[in-house]
Amino acid sequence: MGSKKRIICIVVPVYNVEKYLNRCIDSILSQTFIDYDLILIDDGSKDLCGIICDGYAKKDSRIHVIHQENQGLSAARNAGIEWSLSKSESEWITFVDSDDWVHPQYLELLYSAAIECGTEISIGEALWTEGEPLPYFINGNPKLWKTCDYYTENITNATVAWGKLYRKNCFKEIRYPVGKIHEDEYVTYKILFQHEYIAVIDAYLYAYFQNSSGIMKSKWTPARLDALGAFEEQVDFFLENGNNLIAKRCFYTLVNNIKNSQQQIQQCNEVNPVDKLSYIRQLKRRLRWLLIRYSRYHLLPFRESEKNKQIYMNAFTVLRISRRMWGTIAKRLIGEFRAIMSYVKK
Repeated sequence: MGSKKRIICIVVPVYNVEKYLNRCIDSILSQTFIDYDLILIDDGSKDLCGIICDGYAKKDSRIHVIHQENQGLSAARNAGIEWSLSKSESEWITFVDSDDWVHPQYLELLYSAAIECGTEISIGEALWTEGEPLPYFINGNPKLWKTCDYYTENITNATVAWGKLYRKNCFKEIRYPVGKIHEDEYVTYKILFQHEYIAVIDAYLYAYFQNSSGIMKSKWTPARLDALGAFEEQVDFFLENGNNLIAKRCFYTLVNNIKNSQQQIQQCNEVNPVDKLSYIRQLKRRLRWLLIRYSRYHLLPFRESEKNKQIYMNAFTVLRISRRMWGTIAKRLIGEFRAIMSYVKK
């Protein structure tokens, strides 16, 4: 049975990180705020992670271990959410990745910020590190931000699941998509935009370890294309909610991701030439369709900035638009594409 008196649940998905797991758990056990449950989800680890988790649980009643077959990060986080909702009366939940670590005041400051500002979510800054320690002395004064402003100005930090404290009812109906990577891209914005305001602490509370063996550093696989679907969903979400500025930012990211995916496919030695050609053709078809689909929203004004020009150049680098292609889409987009081509050639 889980504790009925804790205030916060900390969810840590664990998979094959025995080299870093002690650092992560020890940073949580060193918190100045002690009223929490720590849920360790051993997602079918093949190393000693399961044994390490059980060893900590024997020493501290706040630690609860879930062992499950390997299903991926989303399923592990979802298992932690379900445990939190069903076995704990805590009001708050936070996520920490098992190769990362947190500042000793991580929980204290995020909780105080949410209470002081009267918000359902509080966010701290993240230090992207290869092992450098977090600053020990920090300014923990929170600021109240409009969610749309914070998301626009801090889109990378706003997107990730970790480094935030959420009231648990944020996850009443939302879960992470099982079987996909880039799972944060599918979920976090939906949670943030349930609320008009969030509390923000402008200090490094979370250490994001740039792990050379982590998922995002591993060789290219078709699963990497999951991000494209997430960015498309984001564009649609923000257009439907009348926030064209953020929709535009998401569209920039989407076009750049398509361009980068093409380069990664071309450079990947593990993909055979036939499959490479197939994936690249899929990307080109997808980009053509996206340009047609979103043309009426004018997400990329032609002369707004040099950045827009670069986005167009990235798009046309992928498409390598020819006169023949112009003919196939002329009926709907001739005016739009003439303006684009005129601008790109400057």
